[in-house]
Amino acid sequence: MSNQEPIANYKFNYKTTANKVMKNINLSGKTIIITGGYSGIGLEMTKQLSHAGAKIIVPARRMEVAKKNLSKIKKIDILPLDLTNPESIHQFAESFLQNNSKLDILINSAGLMYLPLKRNSQGIEYHFATNHLGHYQLTMELLPALKNAKNSRVINLSSRAQQMTPLLEDWNFEKIENYNPQIGYQQSKTANVLFSIKLDELGKKYGIRSFAVHPGMIPMTNIGR
Repeated sequence: MSNQEPIANYKFNYKTTANKVMKNINLSGKTIIITGGYSGIGLEMTKQLSHAGAKIIVPARRMEVAKKNLSKIKKIDILPLDLTNPESIHQFAESFLQNNSKLDILINSAGLMYLPLKRNSQGIEYHFATNHLGHYQLTMELLPALKNAKNSRVINLSSRAQQMTPLLEDWNFEKIENYNPQIGYQQSKTANVLFSIKLDELGKKYGIRSFAVHPGMIPMTNIGR
């Protein structure tokens, strides 16, 4: 892994608005899935990418909230998906592949943070199950459509938290008596980055590029809900 370097003469900075970034960008004919696309950063992405002409599909665990938040946005399909439930993920991916030949962009934006110790139906710690494993399964099941796009992108929303905790040997917290929610979250973000790097390495020959994107410190989202 190489160190990151600043991009010379980069025209955007922390003051740049989403409107400015998307100015003159035309995404007509593109199909995009945005997990968490009805809240926080994901909602803003949905607004901007839809305005640019893309067809947006928003998977949602809280369907009523998603329908309310997205009611004024055009070209939106809202489909049920619970990232902690492997069967729910499979059903969503299967339905998408039956109705769509390609997927141009997959944005894995949904996430949760700093929960007390909780496990999904498979016994997996919730941060890891949702933030990493759920998105990993979703991405793998959607690979046929990503390949068919010939020039697709997978964006995994990461965090500077990945700098604080590596992928633990006891990643599922089987032996740790005093569970720390911060470590649970931080580890899941490290997994997002590692997954992005490997997917990019293996996906290049199929026209799939993968990126882990830290959105910056944005306190006014619902991730701390």
